[in-house]
Amino acid sequence: MFGWTEVYLCTEQKTFFEKQDILAQHRIRFKTKGTDSGATLGRTNLGGEFPLLGRSGLTGGIYRIYVKRKDAEQAKHLLGV
Repeated sequence: MFGWTEVYLCTEQKTFFEKQDILAQHRIRFKTKGTDSGATLGRTNLGGEFPLLGRSGLTGGIYRIYVKRKDAEQAKHLLGV
């Protein structure tokens, strides 16, 4: 993902979605990637919409949130990183 940097990584899906909501509330564009037993999900707020792709109810995975490099410091601050 050229121009994007990882700002958050977690293993709990609930926390993953809570952190995405924080970024969306502050209008910070983000991309996500999550993996669990070969399943993949993604969420983005690009264009003001919030599609969720993949299976719901994933647990025990690794979930990552990416933002544009220019927004990384603000995003980390908002996420408490």
